[in-house]
Amino acid sequence: MCAADDANTAVAAFVRITAAWRESAARGRDIPRQRIVSDDVLVEIARNAPRQARDLQGFRRLWTKD
Repeated sequence: MCAADDANTAVAAFVRITAAWRESAARGRDIPRQRIVSDDVLVEIARNAPRQARDLQGFRRLWTKD
């Protein structure tokens, strides 16, 4: 397995985990999951591998209300 395969595997794992979180959050708030975070934003975040919450600043269309 090469480094690119490792990176793709990590991105896919992140997307699966955050998609599950998004689904749970959306159900808890009774809103569509796309209102929490869209699919394309999940992938964009995964590709950029943020390490801290502040690293998420600047990502478009992140749901911020509680």
